[in-house]
Amino acid sequence: MKNLKRNFQTIIISLIIVFLATNPVKAVSTVKGGFDYGDFTTNGSSYKVDSGLFIAGELTAPLNDSLDIGAGVEYQFPRSEEQFNGEMNFIPIYVVLKLLSSHYRDQESFLIGRIGYNQFQADNSAGITNLKGGLYYALGISGVFSKGLIVEALVSYHNASFTWDSQNRETSYLKFSLSFGYTSRHRKVKSPVINL
Repeated sequence: MKNLKRNFQTIIISLIIVFLATNPVKAVSTVKGGFDYGDFTTNGSSYKVDSGLFIAGELTAPLNDSLDIGAGVEYQFPRSEEQFNGEMNFIPIYVVLKLLSSHYRDQESFLIGRIGYNQFQADNSAGITNLKGGLYYALGISGVFSKGLIVEALVSYHNASFTWDSQNRETSYLKFSLSFGYTSRHRKVKSPVINL
């Protein structure tokens, strides 16, 4: 797991350095925030999690007219979880791909894929120890409108493990999120995948 974490962090940092060093004009920064809700599953049993808020930032650059690649980080504000009567949250660091699916005037829509590593945090008062992060991935869609406004919907899957009540537990957090944000540059595309 330590190697997985180290490898993803190395890849993401390398991407950021390459983008800034070789293509600073085309690099696009994005900031966004929103809310999410989902289910927390531990050793096959599901538990309710309160809805929560999050913020995220990404740095991307176009590979061609239809595909962007980059890196990002998301911070989930702690939310209550019924299993151990405490709060928990994930902090994913990821590589992101954005595939242009349609383009009409000054509006664009994208299919999004993310993969990375997420840290796992939980309330110490709940008696949880030996917290370990794990694989993170997500799929979704986003729309970019005039003046750089972004609306994004994602289904995300977070993996982690921890020790609680003297037992090692594997856990996952499946959630749906909706966010709103701003991107620094709205790209004009010559040959979109689909023209509406």
